Amino acid sequence: MSKIVRSQAGILRRGLLWGLALLLLVALLLGGYAWKVYRQNLAVSDANLRPLPALSAADRILVLSPHPDDETLGAGGLLAQARRQGIPVRVVFMTNGDGSLSTRLVRDAHLLEQVLKGKKLQRSKNIYRDLAPIRQAEATRALGKLGISADAITFLGYPDGGTRDMWETHWERSRPYRSPYTKTDHSPYANSWTARAPYSGAQVVSDLTQVLSEFKPTVVLTTNPHDTHPDHWAAYAYLNAALAKLLLNPKSFSWTSQVRCYTFLIHHGLWPVPHGYHPAEELTPPAALLNSGIAWYKLELNQKLQDIKTAALNAYQSQLASTPQFLRGFLRANELFGTINTIDINPSQWTVLINDPMQDLLLPELVRAGDITTVEMNQQPKVLLVRLQLDGRSWKGLQYVVTLHGIHSNSINVERIVIQPGHNTASITSGVAGKDIQQTKVPVVVENQQITVSIPMALAKNVVSENAVFLISASSVFQNKVVDMTPAQIVAWKKP
Repeated sequence: MSKIVRSQAGILRRGLLWGLALLLLVALLLGGYAWKVYRQNLAVSDANLRPLPALSAADRILVLSPHPDDETLGAGGLLAQARRQGIPVRVVFMTNGDGSLSTRLVRDAHLLEQVLKGKKLQRSKNIYRDLAPIRQAEATRALGKLGISADAITFLGYPDGGTRDMWETHWERSRPYRSPYTKTDHSPYANSWTARAPYSGAQVVSDLTQVLSEFKPTVVLTTNPHDTHPDHWAAYAYLNAALAKLLLNPKSFSWTSQVRCYTFLIHHGLWPVPHGYHPAEELTPPAALLNSGIAWYKLELNQKLQDIKTAALNAYQSQLASTPQFLRGFLRANELFGTINTIDINPSQWTVLINDPMQDLLLPELVRAGDITTVEMNQQPKVLLVRLQLDGRSWKGLQYVVTLHGIHSNSINVERIVIQPGHNTASITSGVAGKDIQQTKVPVVVENQQITVSIPMALAKNVVSENAVFLISASSVFQNKVVDMTPAQIVAWKKP
């Protein structure tokens, strides 16, 4: 072996050793952090929560579930109790779960079994579109166990894993999102609420306003905005946008002022605790969210309701096949619900719109720079100021994004503020209904752990104005990957 070859081999071995050492270090950091969070969550497992206000015979419940199974995990006991009281329930599924790997594995195993039996199978044009009927059938069986009939179920047909992208960057129907699973930019399912619905945020809100107007619920349920799954995060944003839009038409939709909105949490790191099936244990919030401004409630489930919820969850065999311990972790002695109030902003002074208590990022420099802790707003005579407070000094390798959805009675206008790496300027993309997308550069001021963007009021008035309502959220992004995402917060802009 030549000296050059031996030298190259030595370099390769040293590189592999350094790589293994780095992986080991990361594993230790992750493991230590995970154990710390798990212990923190266990420490509040006996939190004293107030009881969920009782339902009445006059109530009507609508659930917006991101995927088939979320409604049962988060609120199956409540829905079963409501139906036993004769309360009408309608369940709306945002997606059909057509990007589910676990469902695909179950389907592939079934097809293999058929092949081994000698049956000839026709090649599928799109494997993931075949998953939707499986998930829909499971949902119908599960809800049947809860006492909810098939005619009270609505499938919107939006793309699994794509609804947050639709909210942020594919709002207009003319610029729909294309799913990597269904390979299309519109719903391909015959039973979707809107035939061939374009994968766009505006279309989702249109569908939801129609469903809400038709059913006229007194109670609405959906996933919590602190939920770390992008579809769960988005469900909360869409539902609140639709409700806010209806509230702006009080003469036609006066019932909306009395609607009570509850959220349930599914994904939030190492939670629920203790991990796995513990039917006698109480379900309590994660430690990071216990004092986050969310009002938490619990609904005690008697043995009958627990049994009904268990039977409903067992209908989701495609999901239980992959994560049974996680899913059965929601079979507890109670269910957990939270409410989040609208923020009233006084535009003449700095107002904190978002408090994001999540500190779940791992690599110290990147984490502290990427961890957005608050989002604030203030109006000057000619500009609107939006300020991000970070856990540490901003890092020039990160992009920071603020998204605003201005709710109007007839439309929703969107502005997306992208603070570029280097942080000298921000690019604002404005999408006003019926007009072309516009981009504008605006100045940015960086001071240690604060980033402030100045938006000309002539531009900002499309989404924020006197007596207006808007939704705001923020994120940090590294190489097109989201590092941190705040909840979407609904804000009422009051005249001073």
